[in-house]
Amino acid sequence: MRTVFIKSTLIGVCLSLPHFALADQAANTAKHTLFPTTPGFTAEAMSDNGNMEYEADAMIPIVGQRTQFFHLTPQVFLQNKSNYTASIGAGIRSLTESSGIFGAYLFGDYNHSHNGNSFLFVNPGVERLGKLVDLVVNLYVPVSAQRIDINSGVTQINGYNKFESVGPGGDLQIGVHPHIFTNPKIHVGGYYFSPKDTNQRVQGVFTRFEIPITNQFTLLVSDAYDKVKRNVFKFGLSVSLGGRTSGKYSSGDLAERMVEPINRNFATVVGPYHTAEPIIDTVH
Repeated sequence: MRTVFIKSTLIGVCLSLPHFALADQAANTAKHTLFPTTPGFTAEAMSDNGNMEYEADAMIPIVGQRTQFFHLTPQVFLQNKSNYTASIGAGIRSLTESSGIFGAYLFGDYNHSHNGNSFLFVNPGVERLGKLVDLVVNLYVPVSAQRIDINSGVTQINGYNKFESVGPGGDLQIGVHPHIFTNPKIHVGGYYFSPKDTNQRVQGVFTRFEIPITNQFTLLVSDAYDKVKRNVFKFGLSVSLGGRTSGKYSSGDLAERMVEPINRNFATVVGPYHTAEPIIDTVH
């Protein structure tokens, strides 16, 4: 399955390049400026069986035009004071005349576990935003230690080693916009990770719904089936500010979506894990 994710990402990058090239040709006649459009900000809170999770992100267009720019995107995910992730990303987005918005990006993720350990990842990804269908594909590559031992007195006496483990992985999501009622978004997808030195394989499938309530507030509902943690149901609320809206009163013009959040880290956003990339506790 990991090979499938890798191939999907490479194919997505290859398919995106011609569109960026065409967009660049059209953009050569337009002037590039600093901070070409209003940044977008989102904050959300989700509940999982009474456990609260919080996420915030911003997309800040740095240089380009309103419909084609280079951006910086900071993100924070907080489950509690011990489990959290801080990320910074950079990428490009471009609106083409016939094929929607295409984007490519690279994130660096710092994950902090409840045992006080740190794990670093890089996340390349590609995205396509359309009037009816969206697609996003991500890879997650560890760039620090993938295993850290946590030896307590009990495990040492019993002859076992307890450790935290992470590994490479990927995810993908397909979104549909039916343009009915309040313009909801319906997403389906899956994720896969292979933590080091453990037989556990983190894999799951999910569906999630974004239901605009007002122009700024959105109801979030998701359900995931995870091989390790089984069924996970979440619900919550998000608020969009700056250049972002919930999409409730969208005119259908894709230029309105240029600073929408980048979708990634689905094992955490809809799944049962507490950092951007899953950290697995193992006794061996």
